[in-house]
Amino acid sequence: MNTSKPKQLVWTSAKMPGLYKHKTGSYYVRTYAGGKQKWVTLQTTLLSVAKNRMKEHVEGAIRQRSGGSQIESSGRFRFSQGIALYRRELELAPIQPNTKAYREAGLKLVLKSWEGIESLAVRKITSKMVEEWIGKFKANAKPYKPTGVKSASKVSTGASATTIKCALDAVRQVLDVAVSSGHLAANPARNATVAQYLPKLLKVARREKAEKGQLILKT
Repeated sequence: MNTSKPKQLVWTSAKMPGLYKHKTGSYYVRTYAGGKQKWVTLQTTLLSVAKNRMKEHVEGAIRQRSGGSQIESSGRFRFSQGIALYRRELELAPIQPNTKAYREAGLKLVLKSWEGIESLAVRKITSKMVEEWIGKFKANAKPYKPTGVKSASKVSTGASATTIKCALDAVRQVLDVAVSSGHLAANPARNATVAQYLPKLLKVARREKAEKGQLILKT
């Protein structure tokens, strides 16, 4: 009779094609493209989050296999190059000057708030990185101070929803250009987890603002 302890499985299927759970609890996605197998960490232990994050990788692999997008093999196309392409398209776009100004303002917000983004290869950008940047942007932004006012409101929670959305739109649009030009398989900034993360962040900020206001009233 064999009484030895059975070996712990390193990988277990999450009962969804291509999605696996490592023994550490983290989820990974496995894709195939160009005759090669690729494993990518989804940087989460939550199944619901993993299912959303895996979509960008699966969609990218499908596009490569179908020939719909020939992704550059070097993977050296950087975000700064994406900005240059986007700005050229923006110049020719039949849109109002104030819309162009809004989009340019978004680019400036991104470059100011996301350290190192210009030199980062677009293929290395993940939805998780976008979420982390949004969180830092919100947390580190200077409180809003209206024109002519000496100090910001004590209940200010930093960057407004409008400002964050403006910056996020800029990231999405630059990565859209990278996708359409064949340097990126899928846009991680359009992942469902990113879309869900922003409202949650703003909801927390509003609650914190309300709590600060209550404390000020008590004093």
